[in-house]
Amino acid sequence: KIVNQLTNEPGYDAEATVSPDGKSIVYTSTRSGDLELWIMDIDGENKHQITKELGYDGGAFFSPDNKKLIFRSSRPKTEEEITKYKAYLAEGLVAPTNMELYTVNVDGSDLKQITSLGKANWAPFYHPDGKRVIFSSNHKSERGYDFDLYMINDDGSNLEQITTESIFNSFPMFSPDGKYLVSASFDSKIKLFDVEKNYELIGELDGHNDRVVSVRWHPEVPLLISTSADKTARLWIPDT
Repeated sequence: KIVNQLTNEPGYDAEATVSPDGKSIVYTSTRSGDLELWIMDIDGENKHQITKELGYDGGAFFSPDNKKLIFRSSRPKTEEEITKYKAYLAEGLVAPTNMELYTVNVDGSDLKQITSLGKANWAPFYHPDGKRVIFSSNHKSERGYDFDLYMINDDGSNLEQITTESIFNSFPMFSPDGKYLVSASFDSKIKLFDVEKNYELIGELDGHNDRVVSVRWHPEVPLLISTSADKTARLWIPDT
């Protein structure tokens, strides 16, 4: 049952996530004429724009202390890239193939690019310590769909590769206590890693019939929810 509609602007309002304190929502919107990040109160009030540079900004998550955002961005630089981006945008489309990661304060200040790896770097999520970010990237891949997981400090230092499988690993998320890492895969499975055992793969949750497109931990109890291209959502209690 839908209890409240939070946005009603024409165009794109999507990719929403809730702050850890439950007070705010960050989302991507075209209400300013470009694909920018916006924040609103949990009840839909006090909408304000965070990013303002030309390009697609999306997939944002709050830091554990609610003070910063981590997000992916595809920002055209050359005249040809800008023309192509605007043409797609006019049709309500976007085709980001090169994406880098950025951080920004929730008031829009101190925007920083923290990766310059090339190709697609996306699906970032903060470690519970608030100092590191897990993300998915194909920058080492010879095939576009081979994505591995990487860790980086949120100042852009100390890049570390976490997985080395030649498959699609993405949508990573740490458990609230930081002991486990979960990620989605296009082989229809959810992968569970033990952080304290150097990210050893300790389990695979198998129940979807098509690629897994999102997986998230409950913020308080050991419960996972996943969604899939098979048009189902599943709840899991992982055996940890």
